[in-house]
Formats: sequence, C-alpha cells, structure tokens
Amino acid sequence: MKETIAHKPRNFESHQKHKKETFWQIIFPTLIVVLVLVGIAVWTGFAAYQGSDLRQAANTSMIFLILPVLIVSLVPFILLVGILFGAVWLNKNIPVYAKQVEDIAMLIQGWVHKYSDKFVEPLIRLQSYREIMRKIFGIRN
Repeated sequence: MKETIAHKPRNFESHQKHKKETFWQIIFPTLIVVLVLVGIAVWTGFAAYQGSDLRQAANTSMIFLILPVLIVSLVPFILLVGILFGAVWLNKNIPVYAKQVEDIAMLIQGWVHKYSDKFVEPLIRLQSYREIMRKIFGIRN
C-alpha cells in the first residue's frame, strides 16, 4: 500500500508577506529596468527616424559598454600588482631568512654528526676488538 505524504498547510500570513516581498524585491525592479531599456530603444528609434545626429548617443552607449569591462578588469590588475609587490618583498627578504635557515641547518648537522659518532663508537670498538681477537687466535668465519 502506498503511503501518502501529508503536506503541512501553509502559514497564510507569511505566504502573503513572501508574495509581497517577491513582487517588490524581484518583479518590480525587473519591470523598471525593462521599461527603461524599451524607452531608450524607442527614443533612439525616433531620433534616428528624425535624422538627428546620433553620435552623442553612440558615444554615451560606448561609455556604458566599456565601463563594466573596466571595472571587472580592475580585479586582475589589483591581484597582479599585489603579486608584483610580494615578489619584490620576497626577493629582498629571502636571502636574510635563507641565511638563518642555513645557519640552523648547519647547527643541526653538527649536532647530528657529534651524537651519531658517540652513538656508534661502542659498536665500532666492539667490532674492532672482535676482529683483533680473530686475527690473534686465527679464527675464521
């Protein structure tokens, strides 16, 4: 047997509020923009039909077409300038920090060399005594 999913009834007040907000926040601004664009298109058509000079309108249109591209292209430009300044800073400061890292590495290398020699010294001494005893007593492997 198939179970039916019981839908909860909508809250009437919040649904009405949502409809009103949807109209004023989405539909109304979209209608205004469409009406403005249609008005500009009609105005341009009348101006062209009457034989007036459209050069000023064309120049204004070019400005409005170029402006968004200019604004969007500023983001990569700012990133590029930031990378450039970062590279200059790194080029100036890396030798100083690299010298500090090299000094620390040399210090660690000295400690490792010193303590590894101390660690293996008893083993080497034991093997040396063993080989000396083999030579003295003529024991073969």
